[in-house]
Amino acid sequence: MILTASLVKTSLFLVPTLSVHIPLANFYLRQVSSAECAPNSLTRWNPKTAAWIIESGVEYKDIRAFVGHKSYHSVDSLKKLDSYDYIGVEYKRAFK
Repeated sequence: MILTASLVKTSLFLVPTLSVHIPLANFYLRQVSSAECAPNSLTRWNPKTAAWIIESGVEYKDIRAFVGHKSYHSVDSLKKLDSYDYIGVEYKRAFK
């Protein structure tokens, strides 16, 4: 299991993100949670939106095929802003 946490500062928001990647041979399962926060102070981050991603796929050498679901929510109103399923294929190659 690979656990990754990050905090990115944009012009308007702080974006804390937590990612869990679980490899299972050539398969994997990944879950990502993040938020856009407009901080009022060091102890009050004031989250505005939250996003969740759940994804599974197959990795073989430089190719990755995956299927997942991404969901955005408004923290203030608890309303779902956007939600969609996705599928894709990715090819990575380092060129020297």
